[in-house]
Amino acid sequence: QGFSVEVAERIAAPQRSSTRTIYKSKWALFGKGCRDNSVDFSSPSVKQISDFFMYLYQDLNSCPSTIDGYTTAIVDTLGPSGQHIAHNEDLHRLLSSFHRDRPKSSRNLPKWNLSVVLNELTKAPFEPMKDSDLKHLTLKTAFLLALASGKCRSEIHAWVANKVSNLGQWEKVALFPSSDFIAKNQLAREGSQSVSPVTILALTTIVD
Repeated sequence: QGFSVEVAERIAAPQRSSTRTIYKSKWALFGKGCRDNSVDFSSPSVKQISDFFMYLYQDLNSCPSTIDGYTTAIVDTLGPSGQHIAHNEDLHRLLSSFHRDRPKSSRNLPKWNLSVVLNELTKAPFEPMKDSDLKHLTLKTAFLLALASGKCRSEIHAWVANKVSNLGQWEKVALFPSSDFIAKNQLAREGSQSVSPVTILALTTIVD
């Protein structure tokens, strides 16, 4: 359409890198299917897309939500030429039948008792701290930080060690994310400044 290379690359990939990586892997499988069946992947028909979805459902035993993801990835990659796929009623009904016959199963998380876990952390190989090796000390620290902060894994990974600040006489600490961190539920334009620091109170009055 006459765009420069730089502009075209940004228009083609407005999502975050993690989303683009997922789309790329899904498109790679779709592209392989097109090549194997002599299909022009730049302008697939609704029938050809339907056959691909049936392959995912029957041969690969993909769950319906995974196939929904393929729909999004294909439509996004094709751009304007993929809008007939996004709004096709027959494809919508096909996907609905997948959800009907293979409903999402509830995951039964393993049962565990927080008090038991915390009690075990007061024993070897976690305590006494001077005798604990780096592996067990790291596991204990990561678990307690996750528990105390209630933050998701990505934000915990983004905390920067040299930005930790203590308030008072280590009565509490404030943890700050990396300057380029963007939370999953944020818009990139908001920037990391919209991510509030995490404040964790000390337990010195409770634990020796």
